[in-house]
Amino acid sequence: MFHERSSPPRDVQVQDIRSHVASHFGVTEEELLARSRQSEFVNRRAICYQLCREMSDASLSQIGRYMADRDHTTIIAGLKRKLPLEMQVAKNHIRFALEQGSPHSLTFVRAAPFQTRRAKSEPVFRSRRGTGE
Repeated sequence: MFHERSSPPRDVQVQDIRSHVASHFGVTEEELLARSRQSEFVNRRAICYQLCREMSDASLSQIGRYMADRDHTTIIAGLKRKLPLEMQVAKNHIRFALEQGSPHSLTFVRAAPFQTRRAKSEPVFRSRRGTGE
């Protein structure tokens, strides 16, 4: 039902995952763990939860304690969360960096950020009198 642990489970520390995710997205760990409910922060925390579950031996309660003392049910909700494509790509790059043992996640991933929303077009003004002037 949840994300299964990769086999065999690797002994990666939750603090390492937290610091890799924060450095990948260019935020501090305090910003990553803040109580914000904006989707960009929620998705970043969900990546942390999922990577902790897949790559460490920590239980849901332990993950919650390391992630700003959150409840285990919050971790379950983050594990069930469907990530947008750009977040899935970021998660894979962070996982690769953790597996390789590099001190920080790959920096070239952030060189060309994804457009998450369409650019807003200029408003179209139409005459009330009909079509044309």
